[in-house]
Amino acid sequence: MKPIPERGDELILTCRDCSKPNSMKIKSVKKNAQNEDGSWCYTVKAVCNICGFMNGEYRPIWYNFYKIGVIDF
Repeated sequence: MKPIPERGDELILTCRDCSKPNSMKIKSVKKNAQNEDGSWCYTVKAVCNICGFMNGEYRPIWYNFYKIGVIDF
């Protein structure tokens, strides 16, 4: 997992709409705050390749949540 997410990167997540795990491309990245360990916390939005749902639109996907390489969906 990269410490800084970029548009076009792919994440393997379970879609909130169709409930199927798949590889999703990141469409949006927003930098939020620095964590205690010096890493940065971001929120990302990613489109499901199966149903087209924009994950992260209504409930955030936290990337790098308190330590490098963690995703909280």
